[in-house]
Amino acid sequence: MKKIVLLSAILSLSISFSFATEQFPDLLIIENDTLYLKSFPLEELRLKEKFKKSPFEYHENINFPHTGCYRGYVATWKVIDNKLFLIEIEKVDSSRQKLNIEDYFNKNDYKPSLVNGRIFADWYSGTLKQYDYFMYYFNSERYYLAKDYLKNPEKKNELIFNHGILTDNNITRIDSYLVGDTLTKEISYYRQWFLKR
Repeated sequence: MKKIVLLSAILSLSISFSFATEQFPDLLIIENDTLYLKSFPLEELRLKEKFKKSPFEYHENINFPHTGCYRGYVATWKVIDNKLFLIEIEKVDSSRQKLNIEDYFNKNDYKPSLVNGRIFADWYSGTLKQYDYFMYYFNSERYYLAKDYLKNPEKKNELIFNHGILTDNNITRIDSYLVGDTLTKEISYYRQWFLKR
């Protein structure tokens, strides 16, 4: 009985740690800046069970390449005339295969809103803030935006979308920084077991 309890504990711990893997970011182009997203607008449709099919298949009945990208793709988004558009969906492997987005939406029985031939993300509402979340790994060379991780009301570095329309943009443009200004925080975090090595 003790072995079963121990095995169950080990299994549940390993599963919880496996889902803590940092995920590949989506890209957001706004004016002259490209930002990295830790929020995935296309997944909103999958979470609401409007989409049943995954964009890509990697192995038999597996829709992701590894634990660093459970969604199986990287999407590129662009803000045009204060509207959020899905520009590209790319497979996360050496093929870097591009998906026919409109065809993918149709296969999921979802009629996308098209504006000038582009897919308008009218399903997406949310606040994206500067990524300031303590993880074991943090890349200080990229400017990240994520869902509302920070609950600090004084933090105003954010984009707010309502049904795909940008209602509030408080992001400081990257090209407005001067040499020597700090773009991101650098975080070092070491577990106790690591320090003993």
